[in-house]
Amino acid sequence: MWDELTEWASTLAPEKWMVLGAAAAIALAATLFISSPALRRMARRWQLRKRVRSLGDELIENAHIPDGMGGSLRIDYLVRGEQGITVVTLRHYPGVIFAAENMELWVQMLGTGSHKFPNPLPGLRVQVAAVRALIPDVPVQGVLLFTHGSEFPKGKPAEVMTLEELGGHRRARREPGSWPELEHGWERLRLQNH
Repeated sequence: MWDELTEWASTLAPEKWMVLGAAAAIALAATLFISSPALRRMARRWQLRKRVRSLGDELIENAHIPDGMGGSLRIDYLVRGEQGITVVTLRHYPGVIFAAENMELWVQMLGTGSHKFPNPLPGLRVQVAAVRALIPDVPVQGVLLFTHGSEFPKGKPAEVMTLEELGGHRRARREPGSWPELEHGWERLRLQNH
């Protein structure tokens, strides 16, 4: 069998060897991708970014905005959309979440265990206020985005979304220059982050 294989291989044209080599390289890359945790994380981040981008037509990732006290706030995403600017703050809490607007502590249930964490809405509202202070002529809203299969069986505040809900959004197309205040505000945010 080995002799037959080597004889067959010697009859292949160089172009066919290139095709076979490319196919082997692709198979190796796919195997490495499937088995590499770092590459899987990179793919999840890409998918998350794609979903967040569905809120608008452009985004800034890991934005830094002045906090009004000489420091800055880090914001996961700023998204320019049809309604203005959306501040997106990520929360990675899988499982069942019990949350309400005025609850000081929210609760995450995982299996038989639970974990309490501070209500993240005040932090989101501080971020929204900081962006509004920077671009006062543009509407700014906030979204607290839970990413890892979070469920809210008892309801959730209006500013909270899950990654699954975000998947249903369709990006609105806006004519360039149709909202000059938004364009100027977005440019100011971009310059702030370069």
